[in-house]
Amino acid sequence: MGENLEQDINAIKNNLSSFGMKLEMVYAALVGNEISKDGGLVADIAGQQKQILRLKERIEKVEAKETKRQLYVNIIWAAVTGIIVLILSHLFKL
Repeated sequence: MGENLEQDINAIKNNLSSFGMKLEMVYAALVGNEISKDGGLVADIAGQQKQILRLKERIEKVEAKETKRQLYVNIIWAAVTGIIVLILSHLFKL
């Protein structure tokens, strides 16, 4: 009976050791390795969030430029249309 108990304790120790190693691997994957200083998934996510913010800023700038460009195009078309109407009215004396 004592031998079975000792085997069970050894099995539990082995399982705990294995679990501890796996837990350390998960931790290293999440926060990175102190030796390589890679930052893990947490650093990757933070980097991706910064990239998303930069892309959003670029999109906002592009949208603002596009709005301004569209306004200029509308003004030019209004001016051209007005000039055409003036020319036609003089040609046909309306």
